Amino acid sequence: MLNIFKIIILVVIAIGIIYVSYMTLSVYSPKEKEELTIYGDGKEKIKTDKCFKLITFNIGYCGLDKGQDFFWDGGTMSRSSSKEQTIVNLNNITNFLISEHPDFIFLQEVDTKSTRSFNINEVEIFRKTISDYQSAFAIDHKVNWVPYPLKRPLGSTKAGLMTFSKYKVNSSIRFSLPGKGKWPKKIFDLDKCFLESRIMVENNKELVIINTHLTAFDKGARVRERQLFMLKMHIIKEYKLGNYVLVGGDWNYSLPDTNPYAFKSKESWPYWLYKMPDSFKPNHYSWGVNNEYYTVRTNSKPYIEGENFTAIIDGFLVSDNIEIVRVYNHRLEFENSDHNPVEIIFKLKPTA
Repeated sequence: MLNIFKIIILVVIAIGIIYVSYMTLSVYSPKEKEELTIYGDGKEKIKTDKCFKLITFNIGYCGLDKGQDFFWDGGTMSRSSSKEQTIVNLNNITNFLISEHPDFIFLQEVDTKSTRSFNINEVEIFRKTISDYQSAFAIDHKVNWVPYPLKRPLGSTKAGLMTFSKYKVNSSIRFSLPGKGKWPKKIFDLDKCFLESRIMVENNKELVIINTHLTAFDKGARVRERQLFMLKMHIIKEYKLGNYVLVGGDWNYSLPDTNPYAFKSKESWPYWLYKMPDSFKPNHYSWGVNNEYYTVRTNSKPYIEGENFTAIIDGFLVSDNIEIVRVYNHRLEFENSDHNPVEIIFKLKPTA
């Protein structure tokens, strides 16, 4: 009996060593700067003094609809409730985007092959259904297998950011953000990045649109602060070159001039949410934020209006050669994602 017990222990240890070795050897290690493939066709240069619409939407891998919770946020679930519901969420999100006719789209948490979304290739489906755009995809989470939670492991994940443009994109580049830890933590860490797309303007300047999704759940927001610093240095440089710069996405910060306490809730302020540091915004930049309606909910439980904590963490930062016409938070009530989409209508000023 004792020998059998020893054999079981040795087998468990051997499996653990094999798993850690496999995960270490196969860890995703992207370059700091990576040119991305651009799919589809776009119009040529864009014009100044014309209104454009851009929508940003964290789609929650089409698995965080209003009936879901998530284990990292105090819930129990690690995956979409079913493949069928994932497809429903995907179709509804796609139909919404098509109906809005935006010039540009930023998406976050788009899966290409993940256990949590039943290995549905959402990237390919978006490319086929939102077909009259150019698009690029940047991986920000790639891991072969996460064995937690034990009852229903998160499993494998391959996901990232997608940017769509009706106008011709000269280049799309993935820039790695800092924050990946040392071994063994780096085996499971997200590979956060921002996706920059460059579009020629008729005055021979460039519109630089940056799709970003900062880290969440980092203690004291220390990783996020490093990511903000890198992003700040990058957009300062682009402004000095005379370009138009628009950054948007999921900041995972309570954005300036917004107050989560303005929204009814039965939950307390979540541990992962911090206010955007005042020191981040560079000179010559302004926030494009609507403070009237929330853009994210907590996932400690399925969504019930007035109970989950809500906040505004999705929005835009634009250079002062861009005129903000309107920012609008769509009221989809988290039907198909734990975020609501946000749109900005903007103009490029004639002289940059």
